[in-house]
Amino acid sequence: SFYSPPVPDAPAEHLPKGAPRVPLFHNANLFPTEEELPGFKANAREAAQFIVGVGALLAQLIDRRLEKVPGYAKGKLAATVHTGPGSNHKCRLLRYHPYETAEEVAGTK
Repeated sequence: SFYSPPVPDAPAEHLPKGAPRVPLFHNANLFPTEEELPGFKANAREAAQFIVGVGALLAQLIDRRLEKVPGYAKGKLAATVHTGPGSNHKCRLLRYHPYETAEEVAGTK
């Protein structure tokens, strides 16, 4: 698996003033060159924006439900999920390998 900020290649540049830089979270993206893997960078960015967009929609739905809770500020969660250069999300790409034996499959139940 690997982590990737979905918008900026150098997420530390978009931290709020005075916010500490966490090297494990705010290090720069490193993509294969276009010659090594044509289209990967553009496709990875597009997929990441889709994921963030789904997260934003989910946050809106959660907000809609939580607005019924006394004292919950309207739109509080959705306000934290946004896209664009100032966003500081981290996408994680996981690849799960297929099971090799029936015993492995049975162990998941």
